[in-house]
Amino acid sequence: MSNSIWKTPDQKPKGYKTVIEHWLNCYNEHCYDMWKQRPDGGSFDSHTIEWCYLDDLIAQADKAERLQKAVDLALDAFGVMQKTMLETGNYIQSSWIENTTFAIKQLIKGE
Repeated sequence: MSNSIWKTPDQKPKGYKTVIEHWLNCYNEHCYDMWKQRPDGGSFDSHTIEWCYLDDLIAQADKAERLQKAVDLALDAFGVMQKTMLETGNYIQSSWIENTTFAIKQLIKGE
């Protein structure tokens, strides 16, 4: 089961909602349109790749922002812990914190 907000062109949007459409133009360039859906649902043409509701896109952006704040707090806490470990001579724990921090930063970058 996917958690994606994006839907396929064969899925019909509900009426009176603002929709973001992702499509390719005749030069094969990615384009986006935003429009208010008609009450009858309408349909997409063959150039549409995917679409989503504007409300869902905004909710995803808010969720991503909250997650980034949580990661930033965790990285700050790891930094404080690592400094304390180094000051007390606990190099094994400090190394684990350094490796974990590196792994988190790689995940953020998508690597």
